[in-house]
Amino acid sequence: MLVALVRHTEDMFAVNHAKLVFRKKRFAVPVCVGILIVAGCETKPEKLSITPLTVSQDWIEPDWMSAHRIKGVAYQDAVYDCVVGAVELAEQQLDIALNIRPVRHVGDWDFGVIIIPNPSGTPPETFEVADSAQINCRVQHPFPDFGGHDATPTLYARMVDTRDCIIAHGFEVASPPDMNDWISLGGNWNPFSRLSHDVRNSTDTMNLLLEACPQSGPGWFVNVLQ
Repeated sequence: MLVALVRHTEDMFAVNHAKLVFRKKRFAVPVCVGILIVAGCETKPEKLSITPLTVSQDWIEPDWMSAHRIKGVAYQDAVYDCVVGAVELAEQQLDIALNIRPVRHVGDWDFGVIIIPNPSGTPPETFEVADSAQINCRVQHPFPDFGGHDATPTLYARMVDTRDCIIAHGFEVASPPDMNDWISLGGNWNPFSRLSHDVRNSTDTMNLLLEACPQSGPGWFVNVLQ
């Protein structure tokens, strides 16, 4: 079973360990989404209470970033509500508490679910309901088109925009390879992975950076895992 360890700055539950994963997807919609079983979680979403990032007054966000953010958040909101509704309906029909919670990814506009263990045992129907809710909600709400995943001049320019955004928020990032080299490497150079070790291991900072500097495509560069 794939395990999706994800976090959103407004919709996540406490998990004890934080990691970073660097990945590049070739498909906009995965066939299935993993389920994370989380022990010792809170049953209500938590809010981040950390210092916001500062940004240079000279920074002007490219239009594609704001468009991606609007499109991505709208998709996450729709599918989040869909999963919640499907789980609530199943709980009413089965007359049991399933403890299934949807969570929003940071950095790729996707989503997953977590299952909070019940001290008296997890009902066997839980996994079937979680799987079917995700599958059905993906059918009802198709994943947005963010402009493809192949390494192209357009995505190179957007990658450079993302680097410029990170720098504008006060972080150092090495210069990228030239466009032809980047394309020949299949896009396997990203500004998030060039951040310092301390920054990349600060989950709160990375979450805020991923929110402030949307990437050119879902899952193209990095997700923060919690």
